[in-house]
Amino acid sequence: MDRRLIDTWTDERYESTSNVFKLTNGLTVVESVKPEIKTIDVSIIFRGGSFFEKQAKVPNGTAHLLEHIIAGKPNKRHKTLEALDRSTLGTLKAPSLVINARTSFINLYLYGSTHQKGSLKLLRNLRYRLDYPHENIEKYVTKEKEVVLSEIATSKEKKDVGIKLNKFLIGNEYPEVTIPIGGTSKDIPKITAAHLIRFKDMIYNPKNVVVTVQYGRRLSKGLWDEIYKIAELFTNNKISFKSENRPVKNEFSVYHFKDDLYRNDVYVAVSYLNKRPVKIDYKKSVLWSLFYSLFQEVERIFIREGKGYIYWGSYINHYLIWNINSKGYKFSCRLEKLGDVMDDVFNVLTCKINEFLDSSYGKRWFIDQLSWFLFKDNWKYESEYAENIGINILNGSDYKFSRDKKEAVLKKLEVSELKLFIKDQFLNTAPRLWLSSPFEKSRVLRVLKKTRFYKYFSKIKPKVI
Repeated sequence: MDRRLIDTWTDERYESTSNVFKLTNGLTVVESVKPEIKTIDVSIIFRGGSFFEKQAKVPNGTAHLLEHIIAGKPNKRHKTLEALDRSTLGTLKAPSLVINARTSFINLYLYGSTHQKGSLKLLRNLRYRLDYPHENIEKYVTKEKEVVLSEIATSKEKKDVGIKLNKFLIGNEYPEVTIPIGGTSKDIPKITAAHLIRFKDMIYNPKNVVVTVQYGRRLSKGLWDEIYKIAELFTNNKISFKSENRPVKNEFSVYHFKDDLYRNDVYVAVSYLNKRPVKIDYKKSVLWSLFYSLFQEVERIFIREGKGYIYWGSYINHYLIWNINSKGYKFSCRLEKLGDVMDDVFNVLTCKINEFLDSSYGKRWFIDQLSWFLFKDNWKYESEYAENIGINILNGSDYKFSRDKKEAVLKKLEVSELKLFIKDQFLNTAPRLWLSSPFEKSRVLRVLKKTRFYKYFSKIKPKVI
C-alpha cells in the first residue's frame, strides 16, 4: 500500500494545514495538522447512511443497526464485551480512548479521539472494530435489535417532530428523509443478519470511504502503516452508492404542529430551501450572514423594543440532505399578537430594513458588520474539523476555504447588493411556514390568513431550484 498527495492548503482562520491523499486502493485520507493541539481525532466516514437502504434492498434501520454492532459488540480481537470495554481504558502511563459511532441519512461514522500519546492505540482499536466478522453479526443481531427498539421508544417524540419537519420541507422530492434514520418498530424485526452483511459489504468500498485525522503534527510511519491496514479492510470495488441531485422548489405552504411546549406562545419558522453550490459562493455566504444580523437588529428595534410583541428573533440554517438546506428566520409570540407580529415582519422585509440601511446609523452598522467579518478571530479547536473536510469530499463539494476570496468580497460589497439579495430571496421567493403551538390549528390559521404576510406570499409562484 502506498499514498499519493493530491491536495494541500493552509487554513489561516483555523491555523492548520491539511493534506489530502489517495491510497493505492482508492481510499481517500485527510490529514489536518493543527500544531497547538495535544489530541488526535480520527473519523472513518462511509457513504452508507439510511438514504441508501432502498438502493441496497434492505429494511429501513439496517445502517443504524450495523453501526451499533460494529462499534459496540465484541469482535475478533476483543472477544467479550468486557474485553471491548477494557480496550479503551487508560492507565497512569497511557491515555484512555473515546470511541463512538453515529448514522445520518447520508453517512455512517466510526470515530474516536485521545491524547496524542494514545494515537497508535486508537487507530488499532478502530481497526479491530472495522474488521468485523460476519459470524458475530449473526450472533448479536437478535439482541441488538431489542436495544434499538428500546432506543426508538425512548426518543420517538423528538424524532417524530424532525421527521414531520423533513416531510413538510422536502418530503415529496426526498421521501427517504421522512423515515427515521434508525427505522421504526415495524422495520427492525424484519432485519436479518443477511441484510446487515449485505449492507456492510456494499459500504466497504474504498471509493465510498474517507478516513480523516486531525493531529498536532504530521503522521508518523507507524500511524500510516496502521491506516494502510485499515484501508486493506475495504475490499469491495464493484458497488458504490451514488448521490442523487433531485430538483426541489420553494412554494408557499403552512404546517401547524400542536405542541404544549410553547404554552401560550406560537413559534413561527419561516424557511426557504437552498442548494449549496459545488464551489463555495463567498458572496452569497456573506449576504446570508449579513441578513441574519440585519433581521435580528431591525426586529429588535422595531418589534421587540418598539412594541414589546416578541422576546427574541433568530435565524435558521438547517441542513437537510446532500446539498440542500433550509434557511430563514424564526421567532415566538403570544397568539393574540400573532397577526400584528406577522404584519410587522412583513413591514420589516418590505420597508423597515431599507429605512434602516439608508439611515446614518444603518450605514455605519453595515460597515461595522463588514469589519467584524474581516477581522474575525481565528477558530478555536474543533474536534470535527478534519471530519467536515472528509464529508465535503464524499459529497463532491468544495472543501477548501479561501480567506483571501472572502476578504475580496467583503471589501467590494455595497449596501445595494444586500438590498437586492433581500428582495430576491425574501420578497420574490415563497417561504414555508412551520408553526408550533398548544392551540388548535384552525384557530391559529384563522389569525394568520388575515395578515398582509399571508396574503402577499400566498400569491407568489413556486420556484424550482
